[in-house]
Amino acid sequence: MVSATTIPDGFNVKLRPEYLRGMSAEEFFRFCQDNPKLRLERDAKGEIIFISPSGFQSSNLSHEIAYELESWNRVHKYGKATDSNGGFTLPNGAIRAADVALVSFARLKNLPQEELKKFPAVTPNFIVEVISPSDSLADQQAKMDEWIQNGVELGWLICPQTEQVWIYEPSKATVHHTGFDRSLSGELALPGFTFDLKLLRG
Repeated sequence: MVSATTIPDGFNVKLRPEYLRGMSAEEFFRFCQDNPKLRLERDAKGEIIFISPSGFQSSNLSHEIAYELESWNRVHKYGKATDSNGGFTLPNGAIRAADVALVSFARLKNLPQEELKKFPAVTPNFIVEVISPSDSLADQQAKMDEWIQNGVELGWLICPQTEQVWIYEPSKATVHHTGFDRSLSGELALPGFTFDLKLLRG
């Protein structure tokens, strides 16, 4: 079993040994279950990525967004939401998790119940990533590009430290905003959903 005690905050560690890169999706799921204290993802090349836990502030901000999203979802009955522990197997073979994700019932309806207990082969319709102080902006932007390339309809990358937001949509240029004196609209993917960025202050 891999030890979690030696991974400091802010470190993303990649494992490249061939026996790990060659793990099937089922084997990777069992590897994650055997190491429940670790946050793990796997990229399209099969390299396992250890992700440090979020700090309190970043986690709290993700919760604020998730709360507003779930309130909208309970009214519109759009789909199922997950937090940063919910993994998805993407079409390119990567297994990724977002700080906040929502996948529609339409995308979920043909998936076996057993698959939903693991890392289902389905792409969320909407995702949010909140940048922690220790995160690399370039890495986070690359991850957002990967989400969009694999079927996400709308993605928000939010940096609370500098009050910056990047909005990602398929076949569109990334939109960048500075300042939290605005609301974000999810209209194209989630009709009627808006989020007031001022909630992320303080």
